[in-house]
Amino acid sequence: LFQIYDCEAEKSAYEVAQKLCSGTPSSPKEYDENRHVNDATDDSTDYILEAANSWWAEILKTEENLYNSTVNANFANMLWDSREKLGCAIAKCGKTHVVCHYPKIEKEEGEPIYKMGDGPCNDCKDYSDAPNCKDNLCSAKA
Repeated sequence: LFQIYDCEAEKSAYEVAQKLCSGTPSSPKEYDENRHVNDATDDSTDYILEAANSWWAEILKTEENLYNSTVNANFANMLWDSREKLGCAIAKCGKTHVVCHYPKIEKEEGEPIYKMGDGPCNDCKDYSDAPNCKDNLCSAKA
């Protein structure tokens, strides 16, 4: 599914990242969340890519395309097939905190993270919110 950047999710992620700096983190109930911490405080934006790569690497611990909250929760947040939006933020305060928020969806242990299609966009009609094909992904917009 083609994802859309969500400024409200970014704002929420930024608020959590700032709270991590003050030592009072809390996560809003309306979002699923990924967090990553790096000890560096320079101005590099490479830490966003580092965070995404660390979350993506969870697939290496997953033998099948099945959700396991203790093994691949971050990967699942990024790739869940009905996930449509995300927003991320960074806060630097002695460390670099990367936080991404995704509007909450239902996830059950052992449930497939994504549905395998027969080819690019063949199953878009199955997604009422994303029936169009864009860049070989199902999308809400044509």
